[in-house]
Amino acid sequence: MVVTYGYNASYSTLLGLLPRAVLTSFRGSYEGEPLFRVYYGHSALAFYSYGMPTSRLTAEVALLYNFNPRPSVLRNVVTANRSFSYVMVGKRNDMLDLSVKGDLFIPSLMTNVRVEMQGTQGRYAQYVNGASLDVRSRKAFASLVTRTRVRSVLDVQLGASWSMLRLDAQGMRFTHHDMSQFIETQLHVGPARVGISVDRVEVGIERTHPNAIYLLDAEVEVDVIQSRLTFYVEGRNLMNSRYYSQKSGSNIETLSMRY
Repeated sequence: MVVTYGYNASYSTLLGLLPRAVLTSFRGSYEGEPLFRVYYGHSALAFYSYGMPTSRLTAEVALLYNFNPRPSVLRNVVTANRSFSYVMVGKRNDMLDLSVKGDLFIPSLMTNVRVEMQGTQGRYAQYVNGASLDVRSRKAFASLVTRTRVRSVLDVQLGASWSMLRLDAQGMRFTHHDMSQFIETQLHVGPARVGISVDRVEVGIERTHPNAIYLLDAEVEVDVIQSRLTFYVEGRNLMNSRYYSQKSGSNIETLSMRY
C-alpha cells in the first residue's frame, strides 16, 4: 500500500509500469498501457498493486483525491489506446476517483483477460455570463478485453466498454452514455506485422439509442534493417475517408496522403 501527494502532478497507471514479461501477456512486446493522467492542484493518491514477472494475475486498486481552488482544466491524456476523456473547466474543483483493474493470463488457452472499472465523483463551479453555477458530476466506466495468441503469429482481441457521465446543476440534469465493442487481429510474418480492427461505437444522450458508428482501421509495419529502420502504412476510418501515412525510424520522416 502506497500513499503519495503531489501538486500539479501526473500519474501513470501501475499496470503500465509492470515488467515486460507481464505486459507481453496482454498487448505484446510492442505495446503496453500508455495511459497517463495529469491533475492540476493538490492531489493525493493511494494505490495497491500486485504483479510479478512469472505471475498469471496482475491487479491494481487506486484511490485518488484532487482539489484545485484555481481555474483549471482536468483531463485524461491518452495515447495509442481506446478511452473516453472528459474535460471540466471551472473556478474550483474537487474530485474523488476509484479505479480497479486486473489482468488474468490463462496458459491453456493462451488468452489474457483484462477487466477495468472506474468511478468518479466531482464538484466544480462554472461561470456562465458572470454567474457562478455549481455543478456535480458522476462518471462510471467499465471494460472487458480478451486477447488470444495463436502460435505466436496471430493475435486476436475482443473488447467491450461502457461509460456514463451525469451532470447536475441547480435542478438541471444531463446524462450521457457511451458503448463500444471492437475486434482486432494482428498477424506477424517475419519482419512484417499486419493489423485490422473494427470498432462499433454507440453514443447516446439520456435514453436515446442512435445508430451505431462503425470504424475500420488497417495497418502494415515492416522492419527493414534489423529493427533499426521501420516502414509503416496505416489506413484510418476506411469506411468513410481514407488516410495513409508512411514513417521511417522514430518519426524522423513522415509521408501522408488523404483522399
